Amino acid sequence: MTRIFFILILVFPLLVFGKTLNFVTIDFPPYAYKEKGKIVGFNIEILNLIFSKLNIKVTYRIVPWPRAVKMIKEGKADGIFPFFKTPERGLFTDYPDDFTSEPIGMFVLKNSQINYSGDLSVLSSYTFGRVRGYSSGTYFDDAVKNKYIHLEIANNSEQNLKKFFRKRFDILVDNKYYVLSRLKRLNQLHEVKQLSPILTDNKAYLGFSKLLKHQLIIEDFNFILKSIKEDGSYNKILESYFKN
Repeated sequence: MTRIFFILILVFPLLVFGKTLNFVTIDFPPYAYKEKGKIVGFNIEILNLIFSKLNIKVTYRIVPWPRAVKMIKEGKADGIFPFFKTPERGLFTDYPDDFTSEPIGMFVLKNSQINYSGDLSVLSSYTFGRVRGYSSGTYFDDAVKNKYIHLEIANNSEQNLKKFFRKRFDILVDNKYYVLSRLKRLNQLHEVKQLSPILTDNKAYLGFSKLLKHQLIIEDFNFILKSIKEDGSYNKILESYFKN
């Protein structure tokens, strides 16, 4: 009996952690993107840290978003990120705690006299730059619908930032993490200031395929995620992407 118990102790972790988990995402800097043939990004670093502490190997693939979602539905990938939680997605996805987010902020040039305290109506005389089709949270989107916020539309975030520096509009509206990481790469963080408060901060998740039944891993994921936030490892990764 003792021998059987000892064998089970040795074998069970291999049953749980022996396989490699396969995650899918999209090209979405600075969350996940390809650089010199390797998939990198701050989401990648956070997930690598968590799963290294769990002794679980992970791989990443960048694929078109509809295909990524389909792979989770069909159990052809273990997880997808960054993934928003919705009732519809809950039918085919299991969620650990949120490990990332998509904060939407507003930015002005450093010498701008524009001030903001949470009331968009006082900014109605200015023009805002935003990417076509993006949502910037209910409050901002409603202001656009009610026509007291005027937009200059860009096709993507890179074009939006270029228009901003060409002074095609007054206030840049975009994903805070994208803007700060891009400004850091361009060595232009000192040329811009962020208005406060942010417009919205949408929690995002690593969504696991329900078909593959990863509940035990989800529980361990939550424990490690909490620990790296408490010991400062999580914030250290973030700051490496967004601060000088």
